[in-house]
Amino acid sequence: MVMKKDKKTQMNLELKVRIQKELVITQCVAYQYIAFLKNEISYEQFMLNAVKERKDSEVVWEEAFIDWLIREEDNDLPFQSSGSTWTAITDLDNLICNFEEEMDGEEELYDVIEKQHDEIFTPLDRIVFGINK
Repeated sequence: MVMKKDKKTQMNLELKVRIQKELVITQCVAYQYIAFLKNEISYEQFMLNAVKERKDSEVVWEEAFIDWLIREEDNDLPFQSSGSTWTAITDLDNLICNFEEEMDGEEELYDVIEKQHDEIFTPLDRIVFGINK
């Protein structure tokens, strides 16, 4: 019984590390999007930077991500809208769904990841929500 618990603990730790890596990648993409919103870079440069940031992601396939970025260029929904580019980039459930099978029944792990997500993105939300489109 102890061996099974130790193995499960190790698997949870490995999953947590993988998801944390994805949070960092997402944070980098979010910073690039903020730079675009502040007119520091063009949308094309944002796209190039976002693809570069995502190259080490295990959950986003490059072609699909590029297609999505192209479609999002004219998305003028308010930042707080569930359909906005900002929400799509930073939404935790969009990320977690890629680990759905592994996360099944792991409420405690979800809570830890959610707290980390909020610590990263709540301050960024304040920046973005302060930018006028």
